[in-house]
Amino acid sequence: MTGENSIDIISLGLWVICLFNGITTVVIYCELVLYETKKTFNILKEIRSVHKDMTDRIETYYLRLYHNKVKFTACGIFDVNFAFVNSLIAACSTYYVILLQFQVLDDTPSNGRNIF
Repeated sequence: MTGENSIDIISLGLWVICLFNGITTVVIYCELVLYETKKTFNILKEIRSVHKDMTDRIETYYLRLYHNKVKFTACGIFDVNFAFVNSLIAACSTYYVILLQFQVLDDTPSNGRNIF
């Protein structure tokens, strides 16, 4: 591998890491909101039986939270969660390894013979 090619591959890897940083930050905040939603649901479940004066409002909000599950999507194409980040990292690392393999193949001497 020549020095210029290895610098290109390293810079590509750094760009991918920077982009994953932004994506992971968004996913972490989405997961925190989902966690807080579940906590709110459990708190409402407990409050329902204690406060009789606000039963209607609490029951309405409780049922709305129960039937309308909160989830974050990217334009309805895929869910924004940790499973998405896991599959994204797996796909990018696979492509990165393939790129490295083709780069190594291009740098090997052919001894003046063509295979094809």
